[in-house]
Amino acid sequence: MQVGCKALVSAVSHKTSDYYGMLCEIAPELQDSRPGWLHSNHVPMLQHVITIGDEKFRGTLSFREVMCAGGHSELEELTALQQRLQFDDPINIQFTSGTTGNPKGVTLSHHNILNNAFLTGSTIKYAEE
Repeated sequence: MQVGCKALVSAVSHKTSDYYGMLCEIAPELQDSRPGWLHSNHVPMLQHVITIGDEKFRGTLSFREVMCAGGHSELEELTALQQRLQFDDPINIQFTSGTTGNPKGVTLSHHNILNNAFLTGSTIKYAEE
């Protein structure tokens, strides 16, 4: 990972791609590490691997565990962060699959992600009912 991220949120797999297996190849220490305490020579900045879904994988936290881990002080910190962040600040780096060339990181803003979700929902006529 050339972006220096400390946490990676990922699906475990998709179709024929085994993302957890790929991570274990890149950072074999993952399987023996305590969740949140990854120490890898290949990805030295990465500490947290967070998987989408409820199934538990060695060395990872599930997204649900992360969502339930916060308390009062974390909510206060989030409130303070909300005052500093702007809608067009970079908030997410997603990596392309490299189907038309080398994989690359794409930086997205909060507005970009929410607007995409809104427009996708509108297109498929998604509603509260």
